[in-house]
Amino acid sequence: MTLAGQSAGAGNTCAQLASPAARGLFDRAVLQSGGCSARTPDAARESGEQFAAALGCAAGAGQVACLRAKTSAEVLAAQTMVRQSGAVAGTRVLPTDPLHLLKAGTLTRLPVLAGGTSDESQQSVFAAYDYLGKPVTEAQLGSLIATTYPTGAARVRAAYPSASYKSPTVTWGVIQSDQRACRDQSLRDRLAANTSTWAYEFAEKNGPPFVSIWRLHTDYPFGATHVNDLGYLWDYLGTALPFSTEQVELSNQMISYWGGFARAGDPNVRLAPSWPRYTPQGTLLQLRAPSARRVSHAQIDGEHNCSLWDEVSPAP
Repeated sequence: MTLAGQSAGAGNTCAQLASPAARGLFDRAVLQSGGCSARTPDAARESGEQFAAALGCAAGAGQVACLRAKTSAEVLAAQTMVRQSGAVAGTRVLPTDPLHLLKAGTLTRLPVLAGGTSDESQQSVFAAYDYLGKPVTEAQLGSLIATTYPTGAARVRAAYPSASYKSPTVTWGVIQSDQRACRDQSLRDRLAANTSTWAYEFAEKNGPPFVSIWRLHTDYPFGATHVNDLGYLWDYLGTALPFSTEQVELSNQMISYWGGFARAGDPNVRLAPSWPRYTPQGTLLQLRAPSARRVSHAQIDGEHNCSLWDEVSPAP
């Protein structure tokens, strides 16, 4: 059995790798565009109370009944204000934060296929600004950089001049995507140090975006953003995306790789480029039409300015 997840699903899959109760229930894992971390019980309780307060449900005996009386629309609205996702460590099911086990080299010995997209954050940045009709201004971009990276703001501004991109919003999306890509490199290196790992980066920037975004008919340059890889593995939301012939070929390769890994714990299959097992600082597969190709850790580092991000925002 193969346990697989994308985004929050990848975080939940990693939590299963860390849970003693899940041991022996599956044979391999796929982590797509997600990390390995968990909240503390205190943090979960605090966010839970904040969530209840956002819904107008005060702490006490009547809180549960109050929450149950809320409509789905009210709950969804509150979710935009208070983060309520993520596994909780320090419990019987998950005694230890998966990130702590990953750093210690004791998370898992199961084969793992792990990776993400090259422009992960463009989707969330678009959703937070342009989608709401409030695109990032030049002044706002400077403030975001200064607030998020206070010890390296000048270096970040110099490395990502907004004149080089379509808009300040897109610039912020590139900054956030590169920082995340470098963090994800660290996750793959830690995995590969202790278990059989196959690493990838989905970098097909010219394909149609995630179905719900594609239906907006926006010209925002998402690139290979979060969830864009899913359409190459499955039809979803009842829509087959309008891929080019070359993108269909990439899709066929990806389906074969994922299927091979689920079947045998090794993604290598006939009639597709070989996918070497990853070693720290080693070779991974970059998925870009018309064909997957092997690239070095150093090349990915260069494409995402990891020498900068390793200093400005080191991986946890």
